[in-house]
Amino acid sequence: MTSRLISIDPDVFGGTPVFIGTRVPVAVLFENLADGLTLEEILESYPTLKREAVLSALKEAEASLERERAGLKWTPESRQFPMGFKLHIKHQQLDGAAPI
Repeated sequence: MTSRLISIDPDVFGGTPVFIGTRVPVAVLFENLADGLTLEEILESYPTLKREAVLSALKEAEASLERERAGLKWTPESRQFPMGFKLHIKHQQLDGAAPI
C-alpha cells in the first residue's frame, strides 16, 4: 500500500509503514514526540524526513482521530464523509520552538 505520505512494502522493514522516499518508520515520529523531542530535533535526527511530510502526517493522524471520535468509517479510497459532517482541525504552531 502506498499513500501520498506513507509506504507499506513487505520488502522494506517487513511492511512497517515508512515515510515515502525514506526508510524512516512513521512510528518514529510519534515515539519521538512522545519522548518530548521538538519537531526540529526530529528533523535533524532524520535528515531524509521533510517538514511538509511530517506536518501532513500529523494532520492526517489528527483527522483520523477526529473521525474515530465521531464514529465515522473512512478509507483513503472513499475520501467521503456522511452528509453534513464537517471536520475541524485545530492548527498548532509547529516551528520546533517547543515540544508538541
